[in-house]
Amino acid sequence: MLKILQKRLVVSLDEEEASKVQKSLQARYESLLHRVRLEYLQRLGLDADAYCLTLPQGDSTLILGEIFLPETGVLLYLKALRDEPIVEAGAICRDESVDFSSFFEDVRKAILEVQPEAGDWEDLGAEGGLVVEEAHPGSTSVPATQFEAARTLLDEQSRVLLQRIQEAGSIFFNKIETEDRQDTEQRIRAFEKLELVAKDFAVLCRRTGQQILRVADRATIDESSQKAFKCFICGNPISQEVVEEILTCTEACGELLRDQKWLLVLVQGILGGIGVPTENLQVYQSPEGPVQVFLSFNGQRYLFVLATDRLSLDQAYLIGAHLTAYELNHAIVVSTEKVSTLMRHHLVQANPEICFHFIDALEDLDARLRQTLLQQQRHFLHQILGPLAELTPVRVADLVLRRMAPDEEPAEFEPKPLPAKRRKGRSRKAAGKPQEECAEAPVEAVVEEAADKPQEAPAEAAEEAADKPQEEGAEQAPPEPAGVD
Repeated sequence: MLKILQKRLVVSLDEEEASKVQKSLQARYESLLHRVRLEYLQRLGLDADAYCLTLPQGDSTLILGEIFLPETGVLLYLKALRDEPIVEAGAICRDESVDFSSFFEDVRKAILEVQPEAGDWEDLGAEGGLVVEEAHPGSTSVPATQFEAARTLLDEQSRVLLQRIQEAGSIFFNKIETEDRQDTEQRIRAFEKLELVAKDFAVLCRRTGQQILRVADRATIDESSQKAFKCFICGNPISQEVVEEILTCTEACGELLRDQKWLLVLVQGILGGIGVPTENLQVYQSPEGPVQVFLSFNGQRYLFVLATDRLSLDQAYLIGAHLTAYELNHAIVVSTEKVSTLMRHHLVQANPEICFHFIDALEDLDARLRQTLLQQQRHFLHQILGPLAELTPVRVADLVLRRMAPDEEPAEFEPKPLPAKRRKGRSRKAAGKPQEECAEAPVEAVVEEAADKPQEAPAEAAEEAADKPQEEGAEQAPPEPAGVD
């Protein structure tokens, strides 16, 4: 994920002041748009006087805008709307440790040179600006073992097995009802490695089935047999009694299963893994409802709804209230069960300004979360940098005219009316020329051609000169470039 910083300065700039600010910063930072404009001039062989033709039209919504590329992987931007007294600056990068205070200070100094009364920067989308009542901070980091344990609970069969052991307190392995004993054994071994399950060994009296000994490992039972310990009920040697495995959920497992915390741990771990600052997470746990996680990140506010049961209408009302009260932008519903079409429709219709995302295919939760957040980040970047797009086109037609006809402008020529004896239409000479040649002939060339005609036929020369501007020169000559002073 990218790091996005945004700040704004309340100040009103006119075109001259905005130009000075932009030139000041272009002299300090590697500019993208400025360099592109200069490239046009260089390719066409034009001097700096034509630079004004690379700027946007006067009706542009922006009065100031630039993108700077100071180093690889870093983008700085600056923009100001024509009708709002606000200058916005920002930085976009991947490295969380990069400090951009010097850039913001340089922008402010450039503005103070033309507007001494400008104030201080205001942060936009401050990460710590969201405060949720009755919520507690999320974990700043998730231990790797806990994250892997939570990932194991993504599997429904594993989750059901652990819940059965937890509800029983402790359970004999051979008492677990299962259709595939070998698969269950593999799951138990995986639980042991992740410290979700502790295994003890019990010695049962073969005659009565009563437990006579419980130890943490089988070696202790072997030692007891070697020491000739006997069952205190039937008197048989310990080695002749029944040995059973007892499974008990660990404290760590109980914590993950309590209030379905495993899903919260899993989401926090995934967010931290893709670069989202989890120190800004706030967790709200209702008595009977899904866990709700609030996140303010890169100027956007998210609500993660983590559900392990079907959402009820009352829960949907609470979700909608949170979305409205805290002015959230996105709601991401992560559920172990598919959210019904009716509930999806209700949430979307009741909160029309919220962008909803439903994730109920948990086997690819990592990819879905990453894809969803990256998609929203791209959309947000488009909102930030989109207005700068109108600064990238150049008036190519005006530049080409400046290159091809630098000192010529269309002459003001009022064609004379044709004599009554002549039929209106194209002259024989004009009709015989190729259309492309007629289109390129400037008005001045037509006038000179008429002036060079022999004096002995002034009437015919005048007629042809009148015909040409009216029929060809006036229609085919290129129009005067708009905005050229």
